[in-house]
Amino acid sequence: MAIYRGPGGSPASSTDATLNAVTEKANEAATSAQNAATSETNAATSATAAAGSATTASNAAQTAIDSIGSATADANAAAASASQAATSASNATSSENSAATSATNSATSATASATSATASATSATNSATSATASAGSATQAGTSATAAATSATAAASSATAAAASESGVAADATAAANSATAAASSATSAAASFDSFDDRYLGSKSSDPSVDNDGNSLITGALYFNSTNDLMKVYDSSSWLQVAPTTITNYNAVDGGFANSTYTAPQSINGGTASG
Repeated sequence: MAIYRGPGGSPASSTDATLNAVTEKANEAATSAQNAATSETNAATSATAAAGSATTASNAAQTAIDSIGSATADANAAAASASQAATSASNATSSENSAATSATNSATSATASATSATASATSATNSATSATASAGSATQAGTSATAAATSATAAASSATAAAASESGVAADATAAANSATAAASSATSAAASFDSFDDRYLGSKSSDPSVDNDGNSLITGALYFNSTNDLMKVYDSSSWLQVAPTTITNYNAVDGGFANSTYTAPQSINGGTASG
């Protein structure tokens, strides 16, 4: 490099070339500084996006948990309905048994009444003196037989109604069982959805995990929040990588007007420090 000798001094033949070189290096340093600033802005944007992803993942987990709670409530309601249907079926069976007993008693009463009428007729034939009394007894026996027949008819109707009620209860029990099955299926589906999400977002941990939350192998693309370093990490099938860079290096910055020097400026991103 030529030495500047002041005004009036003899210029060196390489002075202009040296000034051009200095100018060129200064421009390159300015460009490098601008690129470093752009990289820092991009890194901050990435960190913000990662925080948004963590919030979205947390909301999705809560939605899955709410879905499981709703499915469990449906299953409990269906089980209660099935229990009530079983109780109704038991009551209908008891009613049917009572009606059958009543019909048997009525038939027995009718048989006894018929026997009484036969005895009365025989008595009228055998004794003319007691004909009037026997006729009255026969009338009473006929009345009793009619009442017994009416009772038997009513008992048969009661038995028919009880059978119809039992059929309806059985249909209700079937519907309740189907509802319980559907609720159980919904609960299973919700649990599967939550398990799939839980395999992809592992939550907050103090260090890199080697298995997922179920103790199974990690899947590619799994995420977790490192609470020790306050940053997001993603699994690339073999190791955990940071979602955002933590260092930025600057080269060929101008320092005090001298060319070919390196300017060191610490950069802080997500709690990490980098220097050029």
